[in-house]
Amino acid sequence: MGGGEVNSGTIGKMYREYSDHLALQASGIGKTFAGQVALRGFDISLRPGTIHCLVGENGSGKSTAIKVLSGYHQSDPGGHIAVGADGDTGKPSEEWTAEDARAIGLRVVHQDPGIFLDMSVLENIFLGAGFLNSRGIGHVHWNAERDRASAMLRRFEIEVDLDTEAARLSRAERAVLAIARALYDVERLERAILVLDEPTAALAIADVRRLHAALRRYRDRGVSVLYVTHSLSDVFALGDEVTILRDGRVQASNTVAESSTANLVQAMIGRSLDVLGKVDPTPTVTTGEEENNVPIVSVKDAVGNLARGISLEARSGEIVGMAGLVGAGQSDLLKMIAGLTPILAGSIAVEGTQIESLDRQQLVNGIVSYVPADRRTEAMFSDHSVGDVLTLPATEQYFRRGHFAHARARRDIGDLIDRFGVVPPDPHRKMSQLSGGNQQKVVLAMRMRASPRVLLLDDPTQGVDVGAREDIYTILKQFTAEGATVIIASTDNEELARICDRVLIIESGRCIDEIARAELTEESISIRLVGAGAENHS
Repeated sequence: MGGGEVNSGTIGKMYREYSDHLALQASGIGKTFAGQVALRGFDISLRPGTIHCLVGENGSGKSTAIKVLSGYHQSDPGGHIAVGADGDTGKPSEEWTAEDARAIGLRVVHQDPGIFLDMSVLENIFLGAGFLNSRGIGHVHWNAERDRASAMLRRFEIEVDLDTEAARLSRAERAVLAIARALYDVERLERAILVLDEPTAALAIADVRRLHAALRRYRDRGVSVLYVTHSLSDVFALGDEVTILRDGRVQASNTVAESSTANLVQAMIGRSLDVLGKVDPTPTVTTGEEENNVPIVSVKDAVGNLARGISLEARSGEIVGMAGLVGAGQSDLLKMIAGLTPILAGSIAVEGTQIESLDRQQLVNGIVSYVPADRRTEAMFSDHSVGDVLTLPATEQYFRRGHFAHARARRDIGDLIDRFGVVPPDPHRKMSQLSGGNQQKVVLAMRMRASPRVLLLDDPTQGVDVGAREDIYTILKQFTAEGATVIIASTDNEELARICDRVLIIESGRCIDEIARAELTEESISIRLVGAGAENHS
């Protein structure tokens, strides 16, 4: 059969006929967004009973690839998605739909598995699987539901009580529950294609092992697993085959048995592994001038929601960076330093005072200031004017005997707009009418107007254009030159290399390495991120 129009029913039939040979084959897949190429000439073959790792750095095209395969994104013309032994039976990739993907048993479980922690296991299962009605709308046949759910848990070898609240499950158990929910309607698991997007990014080591064990069981039952990750340690611990993406292109594809850390890192970042030193989990302390030896921020074995014992010290005039995947624990640590989330174990001190001893008002007004990653929902007020946002943190300062000092407020607003280079310099313009870069400048001005001793930044230039980035970097350099301390978590390795004095590598809630200024490059960060934990597989 050729590559003409094929409906979803035919796709499913073809898959059943050829599932012993090939679960899915994609070739020549491209995807462009507003003139920017995200994926070009992407090829991959998935076989039943194998775990195929799709590996690449942030922005390499991994997420775009799985969204095309699942029918969420329509590809550019010219590619082909096929099922069957010969790889020729299927349809043009631009015609591939979510219905086609479901027809061949393809299911995606995202990094956030969508488990509702305040609901029971039973309720979580059938939010995805759908409830059976016994007497029409509004009536659930609970006995039948319990039987169906019990059978599902046995099928996936999940040993938990149906009435257990999901919050009591381990993170690995929640991930496996999400997998079971996704595959509930696939009658024969050997015909399933399970796509997992960074499933271990926020898991502790013990939970990673439990999840890996479950995936091996499903693989042995014939499931084809596409395992999307940045971690080479996961590849060597779990994978059968591996495909490497860089800049939207496939750089290498091979069996894991025939691969090494050196050639995979070379494919991922375009540099050899010979600059990778042995990973030392104990960070080195950079000593500066004598007066800078006393840390402004001291974190010792901090444990939070995702942090699993992170330690760091940051001194006056330093920009200390943290590199890692979303969910690795760096954002969690910033919120603990800011006093926004509780410290479950360990200690955090600012200028020698434990965070727990500082009230929220002290943290807000001059000691610590925090800029979250999602400025639109957490940091700015879209319907307010620039002037209103800049005035908000200092409103009380402008009231005297019941009167608001409008003239002084206008002067201060004008000074902040000028200092932070907000364009256009219009205090009456709504925040929603500004570009992303100028929105971020206003947010920084708002959070920095009280000259805090410590500034905490989470992905501060996300969605910011090149020119605004340079302005923000200049602001941060000037800020630390005046003696302040900046701690920044970023998924942009180039950014960290450009502006930081030191960078900590965060993985699975722990600091696994630290890079000093003399060795700090985009490549050295990338190598530490992909090489740590995998060096034994060279």
